[in-house]
Amino acid sequence: MKQFILQLSAILGLSLAVGLTYNYFSKTPLPLFKQYDPHMVDLVIGNQTGKNTLPGEFKIPTFQEIDADTLQGLVEGEKAMLLDARTPESFKQCHIPGAVSLPISRFNETYDKVSPQLKQYKTIICYCEGHDCTDSTLLALELFKKGHTDIFVYKGGMAEWEQLAYPVETPQENERREN
Repeated sequence: MKQFILQLSAILGLSLAVGLTYNYFSKTPLPLFKQYDPHMVDLVIGNQTGKNTLPGEFKIPTFQEIDADTLQGLVEGEKAMLLDARTPESFKQCHIPGAVSLPISRFNETYDKVSPQLKQYKTIICYCEGHDCTDSTLLALELFKKGHTDIFVYKGGMAEWEQLAYPVETPQENERREN
């Protein structure tokens, strides 16, 4: 039994040494000892390269998701900037109270108008229609490219918000507030 354990240890040690040596001399080595960054994910796509990446690899951010209860608390406490990535028409029909419209489809046209407000908040939360909608994540990515880093995504969106019977702003409420 002792001899079996010694042989098994020798085989495993030799296999590990051969594997690490092969990886070291490989044209596309696996990054074995890479510093973990929770906001970045490596994607291997084509021949694009970026700073501090391997050939054929570039980095895109990932965004932490936020749930409806946490969002409700932040909305009530006015502790975060809430951005609606949906179309202006959808925003006008109804939106989460305190949200600002920044449609992903018109990001380049509207970002400069919203930018001064964004500087007032450390945290930004993006949302859109619901779980099947990717506009909130795309908006978060565009904001990240502009230098914003503390960005969350509310994946439930308007569908979940209304389903949970949280308050919404409608055109009638907006008119009452303006008068």
